[in-house]
Amino acid sequence: METTLMIFYGLAIVGFILFIVVVERYKRAAVKEQERTHHLDDVLSSAPEGFYYEIRSKTQTQTLCSRRLCLMLNIVDTGSDFMTVAGALSEESAKELHTAWNNMLTNNEPFELAVQNALNLMHFMVRGYALKTPYAEQQAHILWFENISRQTAEFTENALKYTHLENEKNVLETLLNTLPFPLSVQKPDGSFVFKNKTDLEIEDSADVQWEKGTFVSNTQTYKFSLGQDKSAEDKLHAYLADAERAHILTLKELPVAICIFNAGTRLAFYNKAFSDLWKLDSTWLKKEPLYDDFLNKMQEKGYLPQVKDFAQYKRIQNDLFSRLTKPHEDFIYLENGKIVRRLMIPHAKGGVLFMDDAKEFKNR
Repeated sequence: METTLMIFYGLAIVGFILFIVVVERYKRAAVKEQERTHHLDDVLSSAPEGFYYEIRSKTQTQTLCSRRLCLMLNIVDTGSDFMTVAGALSEESAKELHTAWNNMLTNNEPFELAVQNALNLMHFMVRGYALKTPYAEQQAHILWFENISRQTAEFTENALKYTHLENEKNVLETLLNTLPFPLSVQKPDGSFVFKNKTDLEIEDSADVQWEKGTFVSNTQTYKFSLGQDKSAEDKLHAYLADAERAHILTLKELPVAICIFNAGTRLAFYNKAFSDLWKLDSTWLKKEPLYDDFLNKMQEKGYLPQVKDFAQYKRIQNDLFSRLTKPHEDFIYLENGKIVRRLMIPHAKGGVLFMDDAKEFKNR
C-alpha cells in the first residue's frame, strides 16, 4: 500500500514538474513572439512610407497604424482599424480602396491605387499586399501609403504646360498652313517634321524656286525649305503687266492732257492731248526730259505766270515729288486771262501724275 502511494505521489510530482516546464516554455514562446512582433513593428515603422497592417484569425483581429500614417491621414489612434483609415480619405477614394481591400482579403491579390485625403489636398499611392504567417488560421495584409502630393502637383503643372504648348503649336500650325507658299521642316536625317498645306497641295508640274536653310531648336539642327511658285508669280506679273498696258492705253486715248514724271522727276509718260495742249515737240518729249526742263520749256512758251523769282518757283514745284501724299489741285493763270485747272496725284510707283483740264485754254 505504501509502495503504491509513493508511486502515485512520485507521478504527481513528475506531472507537476512537467506542467511547470510546459508553462515556462509557453511563456518564453509568447515572449519571443511578442518580441518578434515588436521587432517587426519597429522595422516597418522605420520605412519612409506610412503603413496599416491587419492580422486576422478566427477569434480576433489585430490592427496597427504606423505613427507616420497617423500623421499623414490625421488619425489619432495607432490601433485604428481599416474603416478609420478609409474614412480619412475622400468619398471616391474610400470606395475604391474598399473594393481593392475586399478583393485582396478574398483572393490575396495585391493592388496599387492612387487616392486623396478627405480634403483632396494630399495625394497618396496605396499598395496592398497579402503577408505569409507561421499559422495557417491567420491572415495578414498590409497597406503601404506613399505621399505623392509633390509628384502629383508637378505632373499637373507639367500637364498644364503641355496643354498650353499644344495649343500654341496648333495656333502656329494653323498660321503656317495659311501661308500662300510651300514650307517644310526636316530633321538632320531627312525625315519631315512638318509640311504646310500649300506644300502638300503643290502640283508636281509647278515651277517652284526653293530657298533652303537651317535653324537650331533645343540643341538640334533642323533644315527648312521655303518655296516660291514661279509659275504663279509669272502669271501674276503677266496679269499686272497686261493691266498696266491697258491702263496706259486708256490714258493715251483720254481727251484730258495727262503726263507722269517718275520718282527721279523724269518724264515717264504723256498722251497726245498733253503734247497738243502745250504744243510740245514729240521728239523732245521722247527724250524723257526732267520736270525742271519741262518747267523751263513752259516758261519759254509763256504758259506759266510771270514770277519775280523763277528759280524759287521751280524749287517749290520740284518739292511736290517729296511732300505730295494725296491729290493736290492747282491753277495756272495765263496772261490771256484763261485758267488751266491742274490736278496732281502721287503715283503708285513714285513720282507725280499731272492732269490738265484746259477746256477754257486758248492758244495765243
